[in-house]
Amino acid sequence: MNESFRQFVLDHGRNDKEVVDTEGLARKTSSWQYTKVALSVMVIGIMVFLFATQRDLYNSTLVTLTSIAAGVPAVFNFFALFQRHMAAANTPSPSNQ
Repeated sequence: MNESFRQFVLDHGRNDKEVVDTEGLARKTSSWQYTKVALSVMVIGIMVFLFATQRDLYNSTLVTLTSIAAGVPAVFNFFALFQRHMAAANTPSPSNQ
């Protein structure tokens, strides 16, 4: 990549107002917004049903969900540790250049 192309991309590649307008439009028309609301209502409804009818099942489900929610970031951090280690191993040292 030469310097003139780099400068062109930096100058014309991003217009802040254009980006904000596009992101706002994408958020308004996204089907994820509707899906997120529907899933939230379903989960809350299931939790209320379990709480009202099956207290023991509710408690065990809540413990399981909490442990999963706490464990997922730990798993990602574990894999990120290896990714950083591999990236550091693949980086050439300044003496080899």
